[in-house]
Amino acid sequence: MNVSSNKTTECMKLPFLLLLFCLYLIQTAAAQDTIFKKNGEQLVGLIRESDDSYIHLVQKKKEAYVSIKIHKDSIEAIKMKKNQSIAMTRTMNTFGLGFGLDHGGLGMNLLIYPQWNLGFFAGLGYAFAGLGFNAGIKIRLLSQQTNSQVIPFLMGMYGYNTAISVKNASGYDKLFYGPTLGFGIDYQSRTARKSYLSFALLFPVRGNDAQNYIDDLNRYHGVIFDTKLLPFTIS
Repeated sequence: MNVSSNKTTECMKLPFLLLLFCLYLIQTAAAQDTIFKKNGEQLVGLIRESDDSYIHLVQKKKEAYVSIKIHKDSIEAIKMKKNQSIAMTRTMNTFGLGFGLDHGGLGMNLLIYPQWNLGFFAGLGYAFAGLGFNAGIKIRLLSQQTNSQVIPFLMGMYGYNTAISVKNASGYDKLFYGPTLGFGIDYQSRTARKSYLSFALLFPVRGNDAQNYIDDLNRYHGVIFDTKLLPFTIS
């Protein structure tokens, strides 16, 4: 009687184990990662490992599983199995339009990253009192392996940091130059693989020249200023 009971129990377990195995296979097939390469190729599999230079992807080839290495420089984006995306394009050189001291006022910015955390930029634009220019460095505060949509950064630059513009008397317009420090964030949405938005709070390091010039215009030339110099600007 005991032997018969054990055989019956084993027979009941077999379909249940087969069901679990099928569910595992379905889940494994659905939970796949997709790598989008810059040449347009798409590779589907499971990412098992990532280092400074390579992504290790496991793919099923016929009846076997094969692990391949893909250099990060050849990758445009990665879509993870949980609908998370890693935007590899943030390591590339970028060109953007905007406003702020890092854009030379209202203008353009060219940013080059020789290394993930350190970038060099130059901005050129219209600064209301003339042509504005700034150049500096930008430091990302998160590692390249992060999945975060928000990347905080620090930045420092040298160039114009104060513009004095006098209405109806452009002869008094003047730009002042000096260093500027700041911090901000880069934001990239899950759907954007080739672009992002950047926001920053900037703090010009001014000497006395700009304020002395304002005082001189007010005292000897009858120029009235409605606002004072702000200790910070935005980008």
